[in-house]
Amino acid sequence: MHAQVILRWHIEHGVCAMPRSVKPHRIAENFDVFDFSLEAEEVAAIDVLDTGARGDGPDPELLATEPILTLARTVLDTATAVTPRELPKEAEA
Repeated sequence: MHAQVILRWHIEHGVCAMPRSVKPHRIAENFDVFDFSLEAEEVAAIDVLDTGARGDGPDPELLATEPILTLARTVLDTATAVTPRELPKEAEA
């Protein structure tokens, strides 16, 4: 029910939430957000939980880019170039 409350909170704010699940019972639960509503006080209580911090992973500005660039250079240096004339005949079509 916790997920449904948060989905309903999005609806109360007019935001389109796009939950994802591959489990049929979870998909059905996610549709059960239209048979209840949140009181203004409940919406406000959830609103104050927003700290403004990202919750979907590390801040890209704080990541070190040098290891990524080194990895990219290594991949490019070790990759073998393929020219069209080296492709098999069936791949040229």
